[in-house]
Amino acid sequence: MFPDIQWRQSPTAKLRSNQPRGYSRGEERLSHAAPAFRINPMHALRDEKARILDAQGLITEGEAMKLTEEPQVVTWPQTHYVFVEKVGPFQTNAPQAWQNLHTFVPTIAEHNHITGYMSLYKMGPKIYRAGVSVAAHPAVLPEGLGYTQFSGGKFSRFVLTGSYSNLGPATGRVMQIVSETKLPVRDDYFIENYLNDPRTTPEADLITEILVPTV
Repeated sequence: MFPDIQWRQSPTAKLRSNQPRGYSRGEERLSHAAPAFRINPMHALRDEKARILDAQGLITEGEAMKLTEEPQVVTWPQTHYVFVEKVGPFQTNAPQAWQNLHTFVPTIAEHNHITGYMSLYKMGPKIYRAGVSVAAHPAVLPEGLGYTQFSGGKFSRFVLTGSYSNLGPATGRVMQIVSETKLPVRDDYFIENYLNDPRTTPEADLITEILVPTV
C-alpha cells in the first residue's frame, strides 16, 4: 500500500462468481487499474498548485523519478468515453469521482466493452473526469454518468514509470517543461492514461502516460 495513495479493490473483485453478462476477465483486470485516491495534503497531483504552470519545487528530494522529458507527439484517436465529472478543487473531487465511477463499473461492463481507464481534466475551470473508454457508443448509460465521443487529436506525451506517488511531482515537472519550452497548448483536456494493473505490476514498473493537448 502506497504511503499517500490507496488503491481500493474494485467492486468487480467481489463478483467473480457472479459477473454481469459480457464482463470479461480483461475488463476485470482493467478495472483494477482505475485509481481511487486517498490523498494527503502533500500529494501534489491533486493539489491545485500542481495544476498551474508555476510548478517549481514539486519534485521530491532524494527520490529518482523516471519521467521522460522529451515529449513524443502522438495522435489520440476519437474515443467513446463514459465518465463521472466533478468541478472544483482536484484534491477533493478526484478521489470522489473515482470512487463514484467504481460503483458503476459492473453496470457499464454489462452492456459495453471496456477498453481502458483514464482521467481527463482542465486546469482553468477545474473540471475533472474519471472514466472508462468503451468500444462503441454506450448501449445503456446509468443515471449519474456522462458520455462524450472525445475528439482526441494532437498531444505531447510524457511517460512516468514507477510509483503513483510520483504523479504529482511528474505533473509539476511536465508543466514546468511546457512553460520553459513554450510548448503551444490548445484549449482541450489533459489526459492521464493508466496502462497497467497495480495489483499485479511491481510498483517500480507501473506506467502512466501524461498527455498535454498541443497545437
